[in-house]
Amino acid sequence: MENFIYFLGTILISYIVGSFPSGLIIGKLNGLDVRMKGSGRTGATNILRTLGWKAALVVTSLDLLKSSLVILAFGYLLGPVWQLIASVGILLGHSWSIFAGLKGGRGVVPAVGIAMVISPISAIVGVGIGIIIIAITRYVSLGSLVGTASACVLVIIGTIVVSQPAPYGILAIYVGSWIVFTHKDNIGRLLHGEERKLGNATDQT
Repeated sequence: MENFIYFLGTILISYIVGSFPSGLIIGKLNGLDVRMKGSGRTGATNILRTLGWKAALVVTSLDLLKSSLVILAFGYLLGPVWQLIASVGILLGHSWSIFAGLKGGRGVVPAVGIAMVISPISAIVGVGIGIIIIAITRYVSLGSLVGTASACVLVIIGTIVVSQPAPYGILAIYVGSWIVFTHKDNIGRLLHGEERKLGNATDQT
């Protein structure tokens, strides 16, 4: 019973923190409801497209902070299994924020925040690969997917080769699956050659 209460508490707390609508708030401060512009998402990519790089940098920083702090806290207080559970709530909250009408971002930046805590090297490699892919192709979605996949594979390898906590491998599978799920429309457009590139006013990433 005690573990069940911890489970519900972890999901609830992480969901509420994950729901913090950084993009929506920054948009409102600039007189814009980003849910009505571009892709309708509140994540950093849509902020970049609609409000510019300075606003996107603020949103990115806040989204990194909210996810990394939650994972750090639960890791310190309860351990790796609870970090895994907390990551579920964080990404659910970010993508379906209770404070933004159940709208949100695709979860890439919070996923980076999670990776920064459990495997900094994987986070750095994943972000680096993602940036290179975006720079070459100008497809943010493709860079996000490839970068996430790279980081997740490294985390899984880490759990096998260097004996990182087993829950981290499961966490990596969950995060990777979540990013694919939230990018399913982008994947369809990429496969059909219809995905918009970064810098295009009608980009839907």
